[in-house]
Amino acid sequence: MRLFIALDLEPYESYFSNLQSHLDKNSANLKLTESYHLTLKFLGDVMPQYVENYKKLLSEIKFKPFDITFSKIAYFSPKHIHVIFASLKDNRKLMTLQAQIDNSLRKYFPKEERFHPHVTLARVKQVYDKETLLKNIKTIPIESKTIKINHFKLILSTLTSEGPIYETIAECNN
Repeated sequence: MRLFIALDLEPYESYFSNLQSHLDKNSANLKLTESYHLTLKFLGDVMPQYVENYKKLLSEIKFKPFDITFSKIAYFSPKHIHVIFASLKDNRKLMTLQAQIDNSLRKYFPKEERFHPHVTLARVKQVYDKETLLKNIKTIPIESKTIKINHFKLILSTLTSEGPIYETIAECNN
């Protein structure tokens, strides 16, 4: 079983698909994301007999609802652009929630060393014109979007030739 913990942002699909519509598809071969979430912790392949333990530990996490705000479009690794994403304004409450998740699962998984909250918009398969692509990313208009967070999910990810299929196996409320 391949699992991760995330904020489900599917209710904001139109917001993210609008951002994707501004990506220059002539400057790179892009695989647009079709499901929107913000990964808090990737667990990877796990043994099914431990899933109930993970659910119990995650259900014990308490937090007050908070807002996250998207503020710009960015990318990882300017030398070899592989991912284009919507980035958030700094958010201590989100970072605290992620640290709580890390701490609750410390018996089973190593701590996240470099957590960078984002929502993937596209994976870059090949860049045809890097200068144009970078200029495009920097000039995409982004409506500052604030979203209320009051739960997170444990999600099963099944990889298929058509792309990943996501299934919620637990929802953890504040």
